Amino acid sequence: MLLLQLLLWHHSLMVYRLEQTVGFSIYRVAMRLRHELTQRLTEYDLTSEQFAILARLWEEDGMCQRALAERILKDRPNVTRMLDKLQAKGLVVRRPDLDDRRAFHVCLTESGRALEKTLLPVVERLRRTAYQGISENQQQQLKRLLNKVFDNLENNAH
Repeated sequence: MLLLQLLLWHHSLMVYRLEQTVGFSIYRVAMRLRHELTQRLTEYDLTSEQFAILARLWEEDGMCQRALAERILKDRPNVTRMLDKLQAKGLVVRRPDLDDRRAFHVCLTESGRALEKTLLPVVERLRRTAYQGISENQQQQLKRLLNKVFDNLENNAH
C-alpha cells in the first residue's frame, strides 16, 4: 500500500499544468496589460506597440531605428510598419543618418511630443489599477524577481 501511495504521489508531481506555471502567469498578465492599454489608447487611434515607440522616443528622441526596435523588443520589419503608421499620423519623422545611408533616426514631431502629456496619465491610471492592493515594496520585489528570471535565462541561453 505504501509503495502504491508513493507511486501515485510521484506521478502527481509529474503532471504538467500550464496554468500553474510562472511563465504562463507572466504571459497572461502581459497579454491582459496589452489588451487593457490598447483599449485605453483606442480613442487616440494608437496601439500599445505604437505607444511603446512613442514612450521610448519620449525618453530618447532621435534614436536610430535599429536601436529602437531592440529597445521595444520587436523585429525591424514590424517596427518599420509601425513607424510608417506613426509617420502617416504626423507623430514621428525619420531622418537619414549622415554617416550610414542605410540607417535612419526616428524623431518626434511637435504632435508626437505633445501626446506625452495626454497619454502618460492614461498609462498611470492603468498602472494603478494593475497594482491595486500591492505595496510599493512588493512591486519592487516583483520587478527584481522577474529581472532575476530574465538574467538566469539570458546567462544560460544555449
